[in-house]
Amino acid sequence: MLASVAGAARISKKRHEVNRNASISIVNGQPAKECEWTHQVGLSNSPGSAPWCGGMLISEEWVLTAGHCLVGETRLNVVAGQWNTRSSSRNEQNRYTSQLIKHPSYNDWTLDYDYGLLRLERPMEFNNCVGAVALPSRDVSVGTSCWITGWGTLRTDGGSPDTLQEAEVTVIGNRRCVRKYGQGEITDSMLCAQGRTANGDITDACQGDSGGPLVCEEDGSWVIHGAPSWGYGCAGATYPGVWARVYHELTWIEETMAGIFPTPEPTPAPVPGQGCNPAYSTGPDSDGDCRCNSGLSCYESGSSGCTYSFTDQWGWKSDRWFLESCSGCVCQ
Repeated sequence: MLASVAGAARISKKRHEVNRNASISIVNGQPAKECEWTHQVGLSNSPGSAPWCGGMLISEEWVLTAGHCLVGETRLNVVAGQWNTRSSSRNEQNRYTSQLIKHPSYNDWTLDYDYGLLRLERPMEFNNCVGAVALPSRDVSVGTSCWITGWGTLRTDGGSPDTLQEAEVTVIGNRRCVRKYGQGEITDSMLCAQGRTANGDITDACQGDSGGPLVCEEDGSWVIHGAPSWGYGCAGATYPGVWARVYHELTWIEETMAGIFPTPEPTPAPVPGQGCNPAYSTGPDSDGDCRCNSGLSCYESGSSGCTYSFTDQWGWKSDRWFLESCSGCVCQ
């Protein structure tokens, strides 16, 4: 799970130019049975490689995952039917992707709208070990018991298991979750959850299983309600895990699968010397800095990298942050 994303942690990442790590897995869970969770898939760069993100089949040729799993990627391998990451079996099916689609409102800084869809080059063949999970027809209620699965670390910065892990969690209301994280951290596109074992240990997701399933049983079937997104550490008493709330973007998911894509607004030409131009940046923040929008880099008078508050006295440059007063700074 993401180690830190708010307040001072954001400032630290900004000043040291540290990449965000939002991938997560299962803490205080238990080994799942082979072929128990037929919708679970793993994402990697090639067949035989250990998955570094998770996902879930929602049809023979579509996978739902977290948007941040797709950042910087152009083609992925999806493995279904996997149970042990150190050995293969005849239950496994590998498919490369033909499309990687992040939600158009995905924000890689706040992880708002952290949804991603993968279209496979060839459909999966459904059987006793490979199948789809149902999309929700209604939002999940606070207090609902659900299950999470994944292959990631068993604690913050810990080791990963060989076999798929599972754990039970309980959905927490967003209003209560806001009180944990602070105003502005939890949005309507997010879902909070956490659980406890019989002996009181906290169950949660952690590093290595972003995008995997949070499923709840409804009328005898498993329904997908969340894709692991971020959190502060793993299985801490103070901060529950945060998932992308699937029902919130059900229309986008269904329209994308049907080939309906929104027409993007034209991006105004970048104009330097206008402070934090909303056409390509946000801010200023408390340090007087602007921040380039996702996918854009900062240029100062035509040269890559900009001067910003923390490094102004030393002359260091940033590719995302620039002083509001910089007359030659632009994001493009």
